Amino acid sequence: MINIYNWLCNRVNPALFSFQQGQLRRMQKSGGMELQLGGVLAKWLSRAAYTERSSILVQIKELRRESCKSQQKINRLDFGAGNRNLVRDGDFSKANETTLGKIVSRETKPDFWAKLLYLLVVEFKPETIIELGTNAGFSTATLAAGLKYNQNGSLISLEGDPSLAEIARKNLADLRLDRVEVITGLFSDTLPGALQKLKSLQFAYIDGHHDELATETYFEQILTHCEPGSIIIADDISWSDGMKRAWSKIKTHRQVAVSIDLKSIGIVITGKPGGKQNHYSFFLI
Repeated sequence: MINIYNWLCNRVNPALFSFQQGQLRRMQKSGGMELQLGGVLAKWLSRAAYTERSSILVQIKELRRESCKSQQKINRLDFGAGNRNLVRDGDFSKANETTLGKIVSRETKPDFWAKLLYLLVVEFKPETIIELGTNAGFSTATLAAGLKYNQNGSLISLEGDPSLAEIARKNLADLRLDRVEVITGLFSDTLPGALQKLKSLQFAYIDGHHDELATETYFEQILTHCEPGSIIIADDISWSDGMKRAWSKIKTHRQVAVSIDLKSIGIVITGKPGGKQNHYSFFLI
C-alpha cells in the first residue's frame, strides 16, 4: 500500500519522487553502512517513523509543544552567528530578553527532523554522542531517547547559554533521561575537554554557532576523535552562504566516505583518508 507521503510526492512532483527513489536504490546497492542509512532514510521519508510506539517520543513532542507557548522570561545569551545581539568576548550587556516560547518555536527542530535523529541513533547504536547546541534540550532528549531504547551509550551536550542549559537539564530530568551530561560554556572552551572525556566518538550533532569557520573548526576537532564509520551531522547547512561553503568542504573532506544532503541538515559517514566518496541529495517537499 502506498503511504501518504509517497502518494503526495508522486502527485505533486513525480520527478522528485523518482529522483529520491533512485538515490535510495544507489545506497542499497552500495551495501554496508550506506545500506543501513538508506533504510533509515526510507523509513523516515515514508513517515513510517511516526508509527513507532514510543511513549518517550510522545512525551518529548508534548513537552516541546507546551514550551512553545511558554511566556517564561529568558535573558538570552546568543554566542552564535546571525543575531544582532550577539554576545562576544564575555560582553553580556548585549543579552536579549525574550521568552522561552519564542526560543523553542524559532530555534528548535520540529518533530519531523527530531525523528530522524532518533532513528539514526537506534539504527547505528553509538556508544558515545556529542552535541553542540543543547538549547532547551529537545534534540538532546531525542538523541538520549535513542540511547535509552538501545540501553547503551552516553551523550555530552554543550550549550553556551546558562539559562537554556538549566532548562534543558530540567526537561531531561522530567523525561527521566539520564544518559546525558549538559556542559555550559563557549564551544571553543568546552569542546576539547568533552572530546577528551569521551575519547572515541561514534556520533556527533553540530547545531550551534552557525558560522563558516567555526563549523569547519568544530568538524575538524570532532573528526580527530572519530574512527571510520562514525556519523557526523551538521545542521542548517543552507542557512547562509558561509554555511553552504562549510558544508561543501565538510562533505568533500578526505576522511568522509559518504555524504547525505537534506538541504536543512547534512549527514556524513567517516572513512579512511583518501578513500572512495559517495554523495547523495534528497529534495524534500
